Amino acid sequence: MNQTLFISLVKDFLQATEIAAAPADLDDLESLSFDAGGLTCRVFPHASEDRLFIEVTVGHLDFPDPARDLGRLLVLHSLNWSARFTSGVLASLSPDNELVVSKVCDAAQLDGARLAAEMALLLDCATHLQSVWEELAAPPGEPAAPPPGAPGQFV
Repeated sequence: MNQTLFISLVKDFLQATEIAAAPADLDDLESLSFDAGGLTCRVFPHASEDRLFIEVTVGHLDFPDPARDLGRLLVLHSLNWSARFTSGVLASLSPDNELVVSKVCDAAQLDGARLAAEMALLLDCATHLQSVWEELAAPPGEPAAPPPGAPGQFV
């Protein structure tokens, strides 16, 4: 992706969201990371196409109960199957066992406000996934802990 276009979109995004953790020098920026509602968000350009990757890390996963965890992973795959036609949002596991919600956006269709709206959608998805994931992890009969932050809010 053209670096000038990426920097321009990031600047517009930062103005649209008033994120306080903006880096001081944007001209050499390779990616933007910030926290929102207790979740880590990241925006970075595609290496060769005019596309942006946006992602939210839901949390680190450990797998203490293989039988229950297999069921949780099957739910994750079912969610991806359903989302492929609607939102373009994917939930996946990183090589470091981080549960990540991500989306690829066409840069030509974006401005700061649209990127903010896409990130808000991704934050909503991440917050809901976090809640469902915790419910599925809770022992039978025990309530899951509520997720931190509020859906779709930049902190």
